[in-house]
Amino acid sequence: DIAAVSLDAVLDEVLPLVEVQAAAKGLVLARGPRDVTARAWADARKLEQVLLNLLANAVKFTPPGGRIAVTVTSRLDGADGGRPDLLFVRVADTGPGIPADQEARIFEPFRRADTEASQAVEGTGLGLAISRDLARGMGGELRVRCREDAGAAFTVALRRVGEGSAAADSRASA
Repeated sequence: DIAAVSLDAVLDEVLPLVEVQAAAKGLVLARGPRDVTARAWADARKLEQVLLNLLANAVKFTPPGGRIAVTVTSRLDGADGGRPDLLFVRVADTGPGIPADQEARIFEPFRRADTEASQAVEGTGLGLAISRDLARGMGGELRVRCREDAGAAFTVALRRVGEGSAAADSRASA
């Protein structure tokens, strides 16, 4: 059910669901810079499911005292000059990260990173595979960028509603 969705409203629904677990583990859950008017073409419930999975994973894999940051931006990594047709929701943590040679495998069903941290945490290895499929079903993408021993950053890219995306707006409303 693709519609114009407020990313701020989606985060308002999802963040309280993980705040208690993050606090119990001594994690700082920070909501970074955001544009409260940012809207993307998405299925609100499916996007909530994707973000909840990313946040729950961040809580599971980030050691006590760590930090999880959630941001909404039109710039990916701050160096690409921005994408007026896309919005990015990023969940970044200070956990153990994932070795570069295993980044692709974590999106395969029933596959997890082959690391000590991954083996110590329960899970089926389905969450990221489902989340990527859901992101793609909304016309978006789910990516990861990691630095081993320095955390992971998962980014959901979605088509922006409004300025800079007139072609996408007309296709979505047709």
